[in-house]
Amino acid sequence: KLEDYLQRVELNNPPGTGVVSTKSRNSLASAGVTPLDPNVTASMVAKVNQMLGKDAGAVTLFTSVDEARAALPHLNIPDNARGIYHDGNVFVVGSNIASTRDLAEVISHERAHHGFASLLGDKLASVTNRLMANPVLRKRIQEKMRSEGLSRAVAGEEVLAEMLSKGERL
Repeated sequence: KLEDYLQRVELNNPPGTGVVSTKSRNSLASAGVTPLDPNVTASMVAKVNQMLGKDAGAVTLFTSVDEARAALPHLNIPDNARGIYHDGNVFVVGSNIASTRDLAEVISHERAHHGFASLLGDKLASVTNRLMANPVLRKRIQEKMRSEGLSRAVAGEEVLAEMLSKGERL
């Protein structure tokens, strides 16, 4: 099962030095951190895709932010992007992935967006806006809005996806 596989990867690869915070505005290269070996990244993405099956939607691997920007020119992709969810598709930016744990977290996070969209459809924005009623979540959402310039609904979805990928509960 995909969730079990990603959890095992995270548990067997504890966080170490070199994992760039999601709050960082810098790419790994500009932070002086070596990305995960591209062959390891490609192998892990292939395994995830195999586990997902044909009907679940594949994870697409871009080797760099420039490659992602070329493929998705209508999106504003920041230099530090590790993953992207857009129109039902999950993308990973290999040059900004520091470790297998980092990759597992990014895939879990982006797949969470897919799950929210599948479950809630056009009600997703109104559901994430309601998160502001919780004082702890409101603080996290407001910080995400300030630090990343996101709308309240998108910041709420990002906080929820982070929580889900890290195993947090409301």
